[in-house]
Amino acid sequence: HLVTGAVLRNQFFEYVLRTQYPGPIHALAFGAVAISFSTFIASSFPNAPGKVLAYVGAISGTLYVFVLPILVHLAALRKSDRLTAGAVIVNGLILLLGAFLSTGSLY
Repeated sequence: HLVTGAVLRNQFFEYVLRTQYPGPIHALAFGAVAISFSTFIASSFPNAPGKVLAYVGAISGTLYVFVLPILVHLAALRKSDRLTAGAVIVNGLILLLGAFLSTGSLY
């Protein structure tokens, strides 16, 4: 979990602040927000920790398997000026399929 947290933190800061590690204060604040959010979600569903884990797993799995690779692929196509409407549509359909499969796995 430590490596996943570091990767997510770096990606978040790279996107928001354009630097992977802005300093210990920002990193501690990010960790505090992540822990607070997780605690809030877990306390909101006290009798169903399995459901919480299922939702977190489905969302995380969708992000790692479908969303991030597709976004990186589309960004690479855009950077090389090869991004077409067809590529966006096909990758959008793959994203929708991934969201459907992830949502379906919860029931």
